[in-house]
Amino acid sequence: MSATDSGAGCTSIWLVIYSLLSISLAAGGGCLIAYIFLPKSQSTSWLPFAGVTLVCVPWLFWFLTFLYRVILCVSGLRVSTDCEAGGGGKTSEGPNIVTAGAAPGKPPVGSPGKQSRRVQFGDAVVVGNDQNGDHGAGRGEK
Repeated sequence: MSATDSGAGCTSIWLVIYSLLSISLAAGGGCLIAYIFLPKSQSTSWLPFAGVTLVCVPWLFWFLTFLYRVILCVSGLRVSTDCEAGGGGKTSEGPNIVTAGAAPGKPPVGSPGKQSRRVQFGDAVVVGNDQNGDHGAGRGEK
């Protein structure tokens, strides 16, 4: 992927997952509706089991995703992918696994890019100096 469409891969992953889960729900609902309207026979005895299973697949998927995230959080690991940060500046080496206790001043293990990012703040500006009765001077107040 180029730098301009870095989020396109994430979008396609979510579209595929959403499509598969939607198909599962629709097929499960179709099986349950068919079970209700078709006459009882040996050939329709599997419909309620298939319907409930297909309807529960998305619930199982989201529950397992939740457990995965909880286990990563409890174990102190953080997995970041291109999808979470919009793809900006990440390498294509796969997910970056970073331990929570990285040394200060050093970039965490597996951090994107070769350099650590630095933040520089400007000088402090004093607002509302109380010396000489100068409350709010310079802001058009007297």
